[in-house]
Amino acid sequence: MRALYIRIPDLLWKVSAEPDAGVRAIPMVRNRIGPGTDVVLTSSRCHFPLPEWLLKGLIDPLAARLGPDLVLPASLAAHDVVLLDQNPQVRSAPGNSGVWVVREGASLRVRYVRAAGTRLYLANEATLAYPQKWHSIPLPGRNILDIVRARIVWIGREMEKEPAGPADTAG
Repeated sequence: MRALYIRIPDLLWKVSAEPDAGVRAIPMVRNRIGPGTDVVLTSSRCHFPLPEWLLKGLIDPLAARLGPDLVLPASLAAHDVVLLDQNPQVRSAPGNSGVWVVREGASLRVRYVRAAGTRLYLANEATLAYPQKWHSIPLPGRNILDIVRARIVWIGREMEKEPAGPADTAG
């Protein structure tokens, strides 16, 4: 394999019809992200193949599976696979769009994040329309990177294992 410059991901995921379609295996976080899970993103259990174009510009990308969470943002569901960007510049100034992996209590959770002055505000699906109910975290004396751990940049969802109804005449 060394003599032919072939890597394991090339053997597993490269499609011969598209020789330039690069695929890269990125670490998959060991624990699911959600209530009751460890706050560690550094422990991986396997690797997840993703196209190079999707990973372009990301810093320390990771794949993770989401755990059940009753107030998960509407665009997500339990068991989704998400691609995480751990870029410290992006995490230190979270924008007003997208969803983020944050440390909330003793767990990692997916939340909406707003930064305003010396405070960080975390919202979930139940509180998003009610800013007065957002969880407020004072930032003086704290490192925002300890709270905002990653930005979700891609979502993958497992499709139904079997069709919901009978097959049509086309099969």
